[in-house]
Order: sequence, then structure tokens, then C-alpha cells
Amino acid sequence: MAAERHGADTELLVLPADHLIEDVSGFARSVAAAQSMVRHGALVTFGIVPTHPETGYGYIETGDELSPGCHRVVRFVEKPNAATAKQYVASGRFLWNSGMFCFRADAFLDALERHAPDVTTPRSPHGKRASRMATRSTSTRTPSLAYPTFRSTTPSWSGTTM
Repeated sequence: MAAERHGADTELLVLPADHLIEDVSGFARSVAAAQSMVRHGALVTFGIVPTHPETGYGYIETGDELSPGCHRVVRFVEKPNAATAKQYVASGRFLWNSGMFCFRADAFLDALERHAPDVTTPRSPHGKRASRMATRSTSTRTPSLAYPTFRSTTPSWSGTTM
């Protein structure tokens, strides 16, 4: 919808409503770092620097640094058991998954078409595939996933790029 209304290069920041961000300026710096990655086609997710082992959150394993504070995502891990969560925090390579994202509309739609084509193909009320309703330019670039780093007192933040 955003791509149709505002253009394929529209940058989106997707945020859940249940986060308390105390370090607003730190978060703003992370969003700015994310935007610089997004302008080059990255899909960005924000990670939270863990303060303790937690079994109620998913984790992001970080990889190579792509730019200051932005790292490639190695993998996403769903809620681990207590021993694994303790290992993740001790390693310094894992962040809590915040569920926050930043991306260009076209990069996100391209990724959906590549990895989940059923999501982008409308279906009729009878479950049959319908023809595409919207046209847009498609890109051949593969978006990366990265995270920009920012910290807050509760919780601490870090960003990641896909």
C-alpha cells in the first residue's frame, strides 16, 4: 500500500506499540543508522542488547559489522531454554529480537516475492490465485539484513540488518 500511495522507494519504520524507549535520542541515532542501510536496499531489524538471560524473547545472532553499529544477521532463534539463553548472553553475539524493522517498500516486496510468493499473490474469495493488482518495478538486488546499534537504560538497544 505504501509503495502504491507514496512510491516504491518509500522508507518504512515498523514499530510495535508495546515498547518503552527511554533513550529516545539513542533510538533516533539507531533509526538514522538504519536509514543509511535502507537507502542501499537493506532490510533492517533492531536488536536489544540483553541485560540478562531471558527465555521469553527470541534472539538475533549477529555477524560481520557492515558499518559502525550495523551488523549482518546470522540467524534468528526463537525463545531458547535457560541454559541456551545464558550461553547467548555470555557470547556477546546475541541480541533480543525487538520486532522493530526499517526498510524500503520495494526491497520488502522484492524479499516477499523471493521468499514468500504466496503472500504477494492476491487470492480470490474462493482461494484461487488472482492476477496481480499492482505493478511496480522489481529489483534484482538481494537485500541484506543488518542492525544499527543503540542503547537505552531499560532495555538496551542494538540494531541489526538482514
